[in-house]
Amino acid sequence: MSIDLHVHSNFSDGTESPQEIIDKAADIGLKAISITDHETIESYSNITNYTIETIQGVEVSAKWDKSDEKNPESGVHLLMYFVDAESSLNKLLKTIRKNKEIRNYQIVDKLKKLGMHLDLSLINKREKQVIGRPHIAELLIKKGYVENISEAFIKYLGNGKPAYVDFHQTPIEELMEIAIDSKVVTVLAHPHTLDPRKNMLKNNNWIDGGLSENINLLKSMGLSGVETHYSSYTSSIINSLSELTRSMGLLETGGSDYHGYIKPGLNLGFGWENKPLDVPNKLLDKLKEKYEAIR
Repeated sequence: MSIDLHVHSNFSDGTESPQEIIDKAADIGLKAISITDHETIESYSNITNYTIETIQGVEVSAKWDKSDEKNPESGVHLLMYFVDAESSLNKLLKTIRKNKEIRNYQIVDKLKKLGMHLDLSLINKREKQVIGRPHIAELLIKKGYVENISEAFIKYLGNGKPAYVDFHQTPIEELMEIAIDSKVVTVLAHPHTLDPRKNMLKNNNWIDGGLSENINLLKSMGLSGVETHYSSYTSSIINSLSELTRSMGLLETGGSDYHGYIKPGLNLGFGWENKPLDVPNKLLDKLKEKYEAIR
């Protein structure tokens, strides 16, 4: 049996409800999952039947000037587990969501200057859903400006691209302090996005001294682990990341980054059809041990 600790529902940019995800996870034999929607834990209030073990999590993007200066396309994404609804982190998430709404309009304004006119009111938003760049990408597709979501991000919406805006992001130092205060276990999601390079997912050359330095800095701020098992990673990358992470005394986690039909061919629990993912149960045991030590 496997686990999946990186999943998105329709409370952010996924396409399936939290209950549908829970039920699907049970049907395919997963031992545990974590729904890690962007900047919200609202999905958990809409689960009525917990058929498998579920870890309350969230994914948060942070502003890190150091990585931005080195590579404008960099992105720092943190997975935070065991998030309490009454925590200072959850209070911050509410502020981030409000700022994200402003950010979305700023993106639309940038696209307008590039000759693309979008109406955010056309997004079929459900109650308490966090709207993000993938939803704007879908509007670009509907208007015929791009053919798919990937093209939208590569040309306009991705980090460092012409319509990118990071207004909503909290500085990494502040976010990590709040995470510590909230007694959550913080993990670096898909670490390749710290310094993205062309074709980097075809080899493990990017797992180098630069990555070690960045992870060490994050560790000094309170980082507990690294997402070493990820759906886009080859076995070679996973092995190298695992070795690095263990050598630094950090936890390993893993997940599919499942979004539903918005990412065709990416399966809950098992990753891409041509690149099967298997996140071992023992990683969850270590994660829970860490939580017990800090709570």
